[in-house]
Amino acid sequence: MSLVSLDNLVLYTGIIILINLILFSYILKLEREKCDCTDNWMRDYIKYYTSILVILSLITIVVPVFLGDKTPKIMKSLAFFIRIVVLLATLVQVYVVFTYSQALNCNKKKCECSQDWRSTFMYWLGIFGFVIYVLMLLVFVTCAFIRSPFECFA
Repeated sequence: MSLVSLDNLVLYTGIIILINLILFSYILKLEREKCDCTDNWMRDYIKYYTSILVILSLITIVVPVFLGDKTPKIMKSLAFFIRIVVLLATLVQVYVVFTYSQALNCNKKKCECSQDWRSTFMYWLGIFGFVIYVLMLLVFVTCAFIRSPFECFA
């Protein structure tokens, strides 16, 4: 892995970690304040998914630094598998953040304990994530028509 792509990886992964830590801290705040009007499976999904994604993101930074270009084939296959699982889980995450933040936004007056700048952040992140996934889907479908669908994942 070249130095430039490692820098990009660190920047991209750092942004992912920061976003997920913001979401995680907001969910912990809601739990700590016993905000019952926000308690459902979506809150739990966001909490556990963001935790796992932060850990996986840290691993994706550390492994290339220590292994460099000497990454064994089994690790590359495992990384590909993890990338697909994270992609699918992130699709669910985008739906959950979008739906959960919309519900919180609609119930602002009834659910005062959920009011926080991170709620607004999650609202706009849900919209942004939805738009990005739609664009990614369009790019993938276009790529799949031009090439093999498997080449589009690489």
